[in-house]
Amino acid sequence: MSNGSLFRLLMGLVVNTAFLATTQAEIIEATFQGEVTFVDTATEAAGSPYDEIDLGDLFTLRYVFDSLTPNLTPGGSIGDTTARYAVQEVEANIGPFHSSVIPNSPIEGLIVVREGSSEDSYRVGAEIPEMLLGFDLVVVAILEDPTATAFSTAELPLTLDLGDFDTAVLRLGQAGSFLPPAEPRLFVEADILGFETRRVPEPCSLWMLAAMVFMRIRRRR
Repeated sequence: MSNGSLFRLLMGLVVNTAFLATTQAEIIEATFQGEVTFVDTATEAAGSPYDEIDLGDLFTLRYVFDSLTPNLTPGGSIGDTTARYAVQEVEANIGPFHSSVIPNSPIEGLIVVREGSSEDSYRVGAEIPEMLLGFDLVVVAILEDPTATAFSTAELPLTLDLGDFDTAVLRLGQAGSFLPPAEPRLFVEADILGFETRRVPEPCSLWMLAAMVFMRIRRRR
């Protein structure tokens, strides 16, 4: 094969890869950062690491999801729709406390997007393999917009603007539903101060093949 043919093959692979990148799912890693504003005094008697969580500590919640993950509960009336999306991984850090989990089912880890007539909200959380005072635990981020203008649909957003929400908190609490009207026991709460996302790079066989063709061209010269 001539150098010109190899070069054309390389360019074709690059174009095809670029096209596939626009149509395939992306893996998104998102992180909330907050500052602890509330600690249940009962955690002080629970033993390390809970008794080492203090006001002002950094609380981060990192989670990973597929940009094309389907809505697990399609339907709902116009102007009042709740959608649920599975997450692939959740990690929480609160001062010295650390926990991570890969949910085995949507029940254990979810993104919940509500586009409502009176309120929009975004919640993401997961049950974690820890216990406190005999309770199974969950970590969750809760964002609420009482003006109902944050979302126009309940489709999965790939990024968020914290300025769209009146309430933005992180919580460590008793496992159970954090959706109203349930109010499980709260152990730690933090005000969300930042949010960021990044695309997680994935190996691509086409790019690897293109690199091999490129190296072959160089050896022929």
